[in-house]
Amino acid sequence: MMESLLDSGRLPLDLVRLIRERAEGNPFYLEEMVNAMIDAGALIFQQDQWQLKRAFLETDVPSTIHGVIASRLDQLSLKARRVLQEASVAGRAFLYDILKRISVYSDGIEDGLYELERSGLVHTRALHPEMEFMFKHALIQEVGYSSLLRKERQQVHERIAHVMEQIFSDRLYEFYETLALHFKQGLSTAKAVYYLIRSGTKALRRCALEESDQYFREARALLEDWKSQSEEENALMLDVINEWAFVYYFRGRNRELLELFQKYQPLLDGLADPSREGMYWAWRGCALWHRHRFMEAYECLSRAMALGEKAGDNRLLAYANTWMSFPCCELGKIDQAIDCSQTAQRLYEEGLVKDPYVYFHALAGKGYALWHRGDRQATYDIGTRLLEFGRHQTNIRSMVMGHCCHGWSHLISGDMARATESFEEAVHISADPWYAQFPILALCYGRISNGQFGSALKLLKQLMAFSDAHGAEFVGEPARFFFSLIALQKGDVEEGIARMEQLIEKWGTAGCRLRHLTCGFVMAQVYAQLLRLTDRPPGREATDRSSVFFERSLNWYRACIHTAQELGTTALQGRSFLELGDLYLTADNPDAALDAYRKSIALFEHSDAGVYLQQARERLDKLKNNHS
Repeated sequence: MMESLLDSGRLPLDLVRLIRERAEGNPFYLEEMVNAMIDAGALIFQQDQWQLKRAFLETDVPSTIHGVIASRLDQLSLKARRVLQEASVAGRAFLYDILKRISVYSDGIEDGLYELERSGLVHTRALHPEMEFMFKHALIQEVGYSSLLRKERQQVHERIAHVMEQIFSDRLYEFYETLALHFKQGLSTAKAVYYLIRSGTKALRRCALEESDQYFREARALLEDWKSQSEEENALMLDVINEWAFVYYFRGRNRELLELFQKYQPLLDGLADPSREGMYWAWRGCALWHRHRFMEAYECLSRAMALGEKAGDNRLLAYANTWMSFPCCELGKIDQAIDCSQTAQRLYEEGLVKDPYVYFHALAGKGYALWHRGDRQATYDIGTRLLEFGRHQTNIRSMVMGHCCHGWSHLISGDMARATESFEEAVHISADPWYAQFPILALCYGRISNGQFGSALKLLKQLMAFSDAHGAEFVGEPARFFFSLIALQKGDVEEGIARMEQLIEKWGTAGCRLRHLTCGFVMAQVYAQLLRLTDRPPGREATDRSSVFFERSLNWYRACIHTAQELGTTALQGRSFLELGDLYLTADNPDAALDAYRKSIALFEHSDAGVYLQQARERLDKLKNNHS
């Protein structure tokens, strides 16, 4: 290597011995030692060969690679050394245009770079589209950077950042991370926080949650160290937690998110900024929704909407409306849920907000509401739009919700096999912890409906563990309900029923009308199944046990029909009438069964619930034939 480096086959033996002893096989150290000896005049090219001009001194070459590089920098002219130091602040690779604008030797930058290239410390990396140079080795940059005083480094970082803002003003998005670094190492805390927030948001869009979390943690740490206690600092801290909240949200860590917001709630005191305050309440509402506290969520989101209207802030209104659709559904306010979804959707489509999340989440919320309303085709169409939007935007989260909407539409129809396929695909492609849990709950329902209790049980345990760890009761509480259902199926009847009815009662008290309705329907099914397992149907000679099961099932079906009619949940109302007809047949009441089947058919026709519609017609025809 030495022969190649010095372009000679004849080298002084003392030089070869010295290099072997000191470099110890490190090629970069070897090269820098040779260069340092040449710079120091200890090694010269004379009479067509390399010669040691004098006996080697320990001071000629320092014992460490850093020392070798430092000694080489000491041999540079004042101008070249300063240019190298400034370039080292810019990074391993640096642009000529930036260096020229920030250097104290801007008029002589070419001479400095020429000397550095001749010395082998930097080399040209690219000429187009912009002239770019690069340090030959990262250690050269490191030594150059450490040779500057801290205050000098801060000043150079600051100048670089400001120049980058000017040069790349039309594409700052590409440089958020670099700008955050330079301002952080420079003198502008507020600017550093600004770009750290944007770097975190940028990482979120490619599902890099760990990286995003780190940017927001850095931003908070900077503000906590700043300790200016100014309005500017408080506003920036609110910006940090309002944007950082997305990381907690996609991870499903709602307990930690609420704790974070509780800690910083004092920042709202005396705050005359409805936009920042409104986003704070919008996020609290979102977290409370995921914690199954729907009424509190509704109140927080309503507060956020009022602040958004006051400020004329379309972004705040978009987020508050897109999140409001889900708690509205759970509270039985399905028309309002759809209205909120459409408001958020419109704000995106009209270009008043730019975040694709607003659009796809609004569509997902609308699909969730339409599923419960029983509009199969509309739910399916929304799923298709979400999948197309996700593919066009390369947005996995939109595609997850698209598959969920397709699954929900198949549930309306009664096609459990296709529903299960859709939910499995949603789980498979999800890149976020929370966006995997959400479709798992629906997948469990599909598998339970298909009698796949073993695989459903495993998923239910996963959901409950996730909920316990992170505060995701939106999936955790129904998971406990279905877990008890499986326990009941395995023979633990009394305890299973007790747990299920306890949860339903809790939801009813909390105003969770939709969840109370859907799980109340399951309770009606449970009692109807228990009735069929008894020796005799209810009647004159019925056992007390069968009469109890019949009455409880009947009451649950009637309650479901009444609530479903109030809420406008057509599909579930149709299923309640269909199974109520089966219950009447068990009790040998064909006239009541006929009436129930006819009502279910009308509702299924309205919902386009193909499989259930076919089942209802077949049962009606069979009953007519048996009693003709």
